[in-house]
Amino acid sequence: MPAKKKVNERGTYTIKSKQSKQKSRLRQIIIIAVTVVVVAALGLVGWSIYNSQAPFNEPAFVINGVTYDMGYYIETLKSYYGKVPSQNLSGYESYGDQEIEQFAGYVEEQIIRNHIIILGSKALGIEVDRSIVEAELKEAGIEVTDEYVDIIMAQKLLEQQVPATQPQVHVQAILAENEAAGLRAKARLEAGEDFEEVATEVSRFPGADVYSNDFGWLTQREADLKAGSEKFGEIIFSAETGVITGPVYDESVTKKFGYWVMKVVERREATEDTSAAIKLKGILAGSWQEAEDIIEQLNAGADMDELAKELSQYPGAAENGADVGWLYESQATGDKAFLFTLEVDEISRPISDDLVTTKGGYWVFKVLERDDNRELTSEQQNTLIEDLLARLEAVLQNEPDYNVENLLTDEKRIFAIDQVVLAQGKGSVFIRDASLPSGIAGREYEYKLEVYGTKKGNTWSITEGNLPTGLSLDSKTGLISGVPAYAGGASFTIEVNNGIHYWSQEMFIQIRFPVSIKTEALPDARVGEEYAVTLEALAESETVTWEIIEGSLPEGLELDTTTGKISGTPVATGTSTITIQAKDAYTMDSKTLTLNVVD
Repeated sequence: MPAKKKVNERGTYTIKSKQSKQKSRLRQIIIIAVTVVVVAALGLVGWSIYNSQAPFNEPAFVINGVTYDMGYYIETLKSYYGKVPSQNLSGYESYGDQEIEQFAGYVEEQIIRNHIIILGSKALGIEVDRSIVEAELKEAGIEVTDEYVDIIMAQKLLEQQVPATQPQVHVQAILAENEAAGLRAKARLEAGEDFEEVATEVSRFPGADVYSNDFGWLTQREADLKAGSEKFGEIIFSAETGVITGPVYDESVTKKFGYWVMKVVERREATEDTSAAIKLKGILAGSWQEAEDIIEQLNAGADMDELAKELSQYPGAAENGADVGWLYESQATGDKAFLFTLEVDEISRPISDDLVTTKGGYWVFKVLERDDNRELTSEQQNTLIEDLLARLEAVLQNEPDYNVENLLTDEKRIFAIDQVVLAQGKGSVFIRDASLPSGIAGREYEYKLEVYGTKKGNTWSITEGNLPTGLSLDSKTGLISGVPAYAGGASFTIEVNNGIHYWSQEMFIQIRFPVSIKTEALPDARVGEEYAVTLEALAESETVTWEIIEGSLPEGLELDTTTGKISGTPVATGTSTITIQAKDAYTMDSKTLTLNVVD
């Protein structure tokens, strides 16, 4: 983002000077509340855009049937303004190029997020007494507003459900495909073999490439999240420290391994272009024993499609049955090569596959260390808050009357940001534009700069650098206009000043070279003879696309829109007039040409 300089100071809170631990604590809560990092993409999108002036009493949000107006949004913006580090705004580029626009988007999501925390926690029976928060604000000499109360309540609920210090264990773990493999892994570890070496050979944990065998320090909930399990946390927290434990079965965990039971239903012989192929039906099982049980049921006459709908872990099996498609012999590696030895309708033995994922596995692990009150890292805290938000939102979405509507439009956001800037002091002003649209050499350019905050009495000037030749800045209106003479880029600093405050900002404008069709005429074509002519253009970008925007080519000829080549064999004499358009990434040009077809 370009460097910026602002003269006026941002507003700060004034707190009455009553000395007490309670006031100090409350100040800390407020600071934490307004600087906490948004870690969850809440999936609350689809916001409408329309143009209207937005007074304070217009609706901004509807959350669970309660309407929060523009005044609520604006006061929340003011509460957060100046207290949110710029790095917290990463990911909010969709709200605009300027930091203040991204900040406004951040606060929008904070408002929704805070109410999800409050409402979702209440649905789980976890509440903070609103009157207590109000009393604490009064005692600290802070004005009691809905905005402050909601911010602090949400933060208190977060602290309550994601404490900064929690019991944690440091664990190494292997996920074995079956009990026998787990027992063998445990024996090797007890014999002194390296944990990582054994894990590399044995573990079927899908995230092994990310986490290796050492899962690090984990809370119980974090253990389940990292392992993709509903039981892993409980398993490791109930184990003895320093002891190799397992194998312990976990039916909820996902492993990267499975066994197929298959049969061939159709064959294709090899051709010059493709290898032999077989059409397969299959059932994907999580273990060898499950696969053996499936084979037994099939041999007893069970329908393979119906059994697949009931038991197969292959995606889509519940709807599509046992159909898994065609397998070419050239692609059949490992155990799958065996399938080409089967007769049609013959049931296979269990076939291993380490490219699929299935449920159920056996944990072999060692708790290296234990700490009953270990501080969370920022990464751990973010992970657990994100998980909490997702769970709270899921709880609310199950309620039939729950709703979240963001009614903010571009115009409403502009109005709100104006109020925040104006709140910083008389005359406060802020350039709204972070960048300028590109222009085209030799063509009219016009762009009006806008501001947030004070709208009247502003004058504009360029304090460093120059506009491209041919362009000028109107000092009263902020209008940049003219006809740029040359292609190229220009950097300069623009300042808006109203005699009280000013804002200066570095900017850049790119003047593009216009695409220009070079082809002046088309050679004649002859009936029955091959014709080929490639249109030519000068352009700034490498890629030029072509189109006929008026008229049509003679019958038998066509235009390749990517190369500009006109080719084919005309079938009749005549004259065609066409208008060709060439378009690059930035500009376009058109030209009318005539093509004669002669004998």
